[in-house]
Amino acid sequence: MAGSSTVVCPYLPKEIVEKILLMLPHESIITFKRVCKLWYNITKNESFISDHINRHSKSNATTSLLLFHHLNDSLYTISYDHDQDHDNRNDYLIPCVVEQSLPTSDLLHSIERLYFLRNQARGLHCNGIIAFPKNDDSKIIFFNPTLKQFKILHTQFRPEFVSIGHGFGYDRRTDLYKYVDICQSNYNGATIFKARVCTLWISNSGGVSSRWREIDMVNPSQNKFDNIGVYLKSVCYWLNLHEQCLVSFDMCDEKFGMIPLPCDTKFSTTCQAKLTIWKGESLVLLFMRKPFGSKFLLNCEMWMMVEENDNTYWRRHLTIGPIKEYEFLRCLHFWNHEELLMEGRDVASRYEFLMSYNIRTKKIRRLNFSLIGLHFSTLYSKSLVSLSNN
Repeated sequence: MAGSSTVVCPYLPKEIVEKILLMLPHESIITFKRVCKLWYNITKNESFISDHINRHSKSNATTSLLLFHHLNDSLYTISYDHDQDHDNRNDYLIPCVVEQSLPTSDLLHSIERLYFLRNQARGLHCNGIIAFPKNDDSKIIFFNPTLKQFKILHTQFRPEFVSIGHGFGYDRRTDLYKYVDICQSNYNGATIFKARVCTLWISNSGGVSSRWREIDMVNPSQNKFDNIGVYLKSVCYWLNLHEQCLVSFDMCDEKFGMIPLPCDTKFSTTCQAKLTIWKGESLVLLFMRKPFGSKFLLNCEMWMMVEENDNTYWRRHLTIGPIKEYEFLRCLHFWNHEELLMEGRDVASRYEFLMSYNIRTKKIRRLNFSLIGLHFSTLYSKSLVSLSNN
């Protein structure tokens, strides 16, 4: 028929096939792109990948935890098994899928040693890509666990400067990824701070290239913050408990800012804090403290950052604990809309384990996974953004 859409099946036009593929999970896309050349081209198209990220970014099934196991130099992914939990709910163990992502020796065959993962087991996540800055600031490793692809970016940092903050995110205005590095140097008793931004070309067919440039930054006296930033909606955030604020960096405007923390979260030596993302759209502060008079039990307050018009404020959403049977060691991440992943310890046996707290049912379930030999890395969302040159 003249003027009709391109047909990829006897009865389905290309537009319908594309809509069907958009609804499929990442694993199915990886398999079905081999069906034919046209399906391959559809799934490799940047607009399709962007639409697929937007469609699945808020799904419970797309979030996984990447872990580094130093006993056998391997990377593992732990994913919440939503279907099994729905069909056969277990009050003691939470169902999850554990997979070996890649042997670290294969992933990092061009790196001399693996100490940067062992000492710095936290990465920066954006759109399914995890960035690992090397301790000596000579390299940044970008890794997509879903596609099992990685790229290494060699940096050119000045040796007299030491990095104190890293951020990785996506500029929605220009459709480009950016990496921000904040560093300091002590020269003749004076502390000098610099900030640099790297524009990254992470294309679906061309790998990674970069361009670095220096930018203005906030007051140096306020730059003592958590060195790994959290990305949400084109903004990167760093937690600064000593100054009771968040340091923010807008990937679009390339400007720094400061956001005060809730007044009720005043930092002390008995407190812990964690900045994380909830439901793929909300920035959350998890603030843990010891109840008065307690020897070991911890509770956790969940604060949500709210932005209305030009105002930014915090709202306390809920409080977790104390729970008699368990001691909270630290909060990790929300790995779905209801389950908060935590590292805990049994009060009686002192056995340490991963556990998941359901903020709706207020129940704790353990993960059938040992912590021995593990270093936590980061939570990530599955995506089809490719780092391959092939």
